[in-house]
Order: sequence, then C-alpha cells, then structure tokens
Amino acid sequence: MELGRRRIAPLLAEFADQHPGLDVHLVLSDAGLEVGQDGIDVALRVDRPDDPAVMTRKIATTPRVLCAAPFYFAKRGMPERPADLIDHECLRLARRHHLHDRWRFRTEHGVEEIVVKGHLSSSSGDVLHGWALEGRGLSSEALWDVSEDLQAGRLVACLADHACDEIELFATFQPGHPVPPRVRLFVDFIAASRLNQSS
Repeated sequence: MELGRRRIAPLLAEFADQHPGLDVHLVLSDAGLEVGQDGIDVALRVDRPDDPAVMTRKIATTPRVLCAAPFYFAKRGMPERPADLIDHECLRLARRHHLHDRWRFRTEHGVEEIVVKGHLSSSSGDVLHGWALEGRGLSSEALWDVSEDLQAGRLVACLADHACDEIELFATFQPGHPVPPRVRLFVDFIAASRLNQSS
C-alpha cells in the first residue's frame, strides 16, 4: 500500500492525464490482489504470482534494507551480524495468515534464514514503516519506500554487507489475444516510468 500511495498513485494520475478517454481506479491492498478473481485489469505486486496462467512483466527492482530509527539503535545497540537480530525487536509483515518472520542474509556460511521475533506485526507495510520511524523496532523495507528517510537521517540502515534479497515488482494481467490496448498502454507506461529510478 505504501508503494501504491507514494509512487504508483502519482504515476497513475499522470497516465490518466495522458489518456483522458480512460477511467482509472486504483485499489490498494497489502494482502495481495489477483487479476480476474478480483475484477481488475492489472495488478502490481511484489514477486511473481502463483497462477501460471496470468501474464507477467517485471517492472522494477529495488534492494531490501534493514533499518530502524537512530534512537532505537542508541537504546538497543547496532546488530553486527544477522544472528544478533535474535536479541532485537523486529517488525514483521503478515500476509494472508502468513507471518514473514524468516529474514534471509548472506553470512560466512552462505545464505541463512534468521527467525526473527518481536511484539508488533501488521498486514500493512505502511504501518511497519511508521513503527520503525517511531523507534519501535527494526523493519525490513524496500529501498524505494525508505530512501527519503535514510537520506534525512530519520532511519538508519544496518547489516548492509549481509543484504541478500531484492524486491521485484511485477505487473500481472489476464492473457488475451490481443492484450486490451488499455492494459498494454498502462504496463508500457509504468515500465518506462521513473519508478525504476527510485532506488
């Protein structure tokens, strides 16, 4: 939802300005929406969909950043290695009844999953971001969501040398022959947008 609110919404308004014959409706959800069953033309989602029948196009890629407010680190200390996260308050994302509590890092032993814990979790990435700014814990964020906070010093990144995952944004849409022009126009527009420069 945060990506949609902060970056996709302005682009969508720009797209609507360029195509006044189209009515544009933006639906935001951190739970994940599916084309077809949710009645939408195009879904922008992190990671590829499970349904092999839908068409996909990769739109953008951004690094994943582990970060917290400076006063959180002042109080709890800076983790020096991924295993140190066991002693930290980690803000976890929950989607479709699944808690994302396994964070992946590069270590001297290869890629490792660390099971993180914390008192706060949410289905909203926007909420997790807000809690991180309030100093309530460490959050695993897309760089395009926190780049301004990092530059301003409101958040501080940690364990950058152990970063492992990138976040990929895909456009998904129903197969069609041909693909409806409105869908093709929007996917081409968003793929060429400044979203790719946000990281």
